[in-house]
Amino acid sequence: MDKQVSLKKSAFLFAINDHYLSHLIRLYQAFDGDIECCIVLGEIAHYNARNVYSELIQERVMLSEFTSKYRGSNAHSISLSTGIPRETVRRKILKLEEMGYLEQDEKKQLRITSLPALDLEEFSKKSEELFFDLINRLKKQDHL
Repeated sequence: MDKQVSLKKSAFLFAINDHYLSHLIRLYQAFDGDIECCIVLGEIAHYNARNVYSELIQERVMLSEFTSKYRGSNAHSISLSTGIPRETVRRKILKLEEMGYLEQDEKKQLRITSLPALDLEEFSKKSEELFFDLINRLKKQDHL
């Protein structure tokens, strides 16, 4: 690899890593330092929505209409997918339930509530803004 290509690749990776590091710091702050809680919530939310996401995009309807179709998850599956010990996941689930972010159905399947979307709305808007800033920066530097 010639020096110019190597330098360009390094600049690209630096920009990406800078973006992710800033995002992780913002998540850490948003969850008062409890990054495991954030990971558990995110994994449950993504697990819930995987089977309805394409419908959501195609139909262009409100997310709240699809929550009944969410596929539930449990502490064991979240532990397996994240690598976080099951007992830690259970404690984080209890905390997220107390916060009103999660609920369990009669089969003990976990589902995210609409509260995180409301509480984290500004965080999400800022994340979107920063992501598009990254894309524009990478385009300007001829990485995309």
